[in-house]
Amino acid sequence: LPSHKKIKDPRFRVIRMSGLSYSMGMTTHHFGKRVVRIYDIEKTVIDAFKYLTEEVALKALKQYLKRKNNDVHKLCDEADKLRKPLDTLVRALLTEE
Repeated sequence: LPSHKKIKDPRFRVIRMSGLSYSMGMTTHHFGKRVVRIYDIEKTVIDAFKYLTEEVALKALKQYLKRKNNDVHKLCDEADKLRKPLDTLVRALLTEE
């Protein structure tokens, strides 16, 4: 969205990221002639802790940890770089199982 456009609908919240918050975890996918940039699952989980409720963020983290192809080290490294450390929480959830 251009910065001069205002969204007045209370159901939406526009978050403008820059720097590392914008570029980290971004992957590029090709759909026909279009190139689409999508954040990886680790960045999505971290952003849940930054921008959503704790309940939703915990649910996202638990679902991530249930995945067969999760990369806990990548998740914790990216979280540290984005100043949202999740090491303790991840360890606690992994020891519960």
